[in-house]
Amino acid sequence: MTILRNLLISLLILLSTTLANAEPRWVQKPIQCGPEEEVLGILEQAEEKAIMGALGKTKFDSTDEVFSDVTVYLFVNTDTKTFTIVEYNIGSKETCVLSFGDGINFDVADLFAKKQSS
Repeated sequence: MTILRNLLISLLILLSTTLANAEPRWVQKPIQCGPEEEVLGILEQAEEKAIMGALGKTKFDSTDEVFSDVTVYLFVNTDTKTFTIVEYNIGSKETCVLSFGDGINFDVADLFAKKQSS
């Protein structure tokens, strides 16, 4: 039993070390995209307002050799604490919701403290 326990502990250490040293990589995840009017309608319904915008670059396919220009916005409703992160593809006029949620907190240090304590 001790040998099995030590082997399991060694395997866990090896896995955690391997994951900690992993190189950054491109991943794909499902995101919701649609016409600009539909996404803006959802944001209006949630009463979220754009509080930040940025020019960005993205790849639309893992085989793309070049990055495409996009604009990225953070929409927030400070009353309900909801947020949506939206990416607008300048070339196709398609809008994508990258992330959304609630409980927005502008005290970033507080969020990191909660993450570390869990």
